[in-house]
Amino acid sequence: PGRGEGQHDWVGEPVTQPVRMQLSRARGFRLQEASLALNGLLCRKVDRTTRFGNPLPHEGDPPAMARAKYRAWLCDDPAGQLVLRWARAELAGCNLGCWCALDAPWCHGNVLLEMVNV
Repeated sequence: PGRGEGQHDWVGEPVTQPVRMQLSRARGFRLQEASLALNGLLCRKVDRTTRFGNPLPHEGDPPAMARAKYRAWLCDDPAGQLVLRWARAELAGCNLGCWCALDAPWCHGNVLLEMVNV
């Protein structure tokens, strides 16, 4: 078979891309077990209890504006640049877990996924 999207050249195994996961307090939820079952990668929390949490308020902002503000903070603010360096060193190749709904378009975890796994 030919090389398709999501496959390695040599064997045809699926390429495992990191994804964002939603944290849960549900009884029996085990983040790492869920992450490994999803795509074989470990998950790192990026909520506000970690140094990777979004320090910027986003309530009332349109989703694109919230993401743009966070991206600008990571790129332009010295504190954000430091967080981005840490993130690239510690989060690359991992799923990222936060409390936002998976379809939340403003989630900073999506921005981190894009900027860390380049």
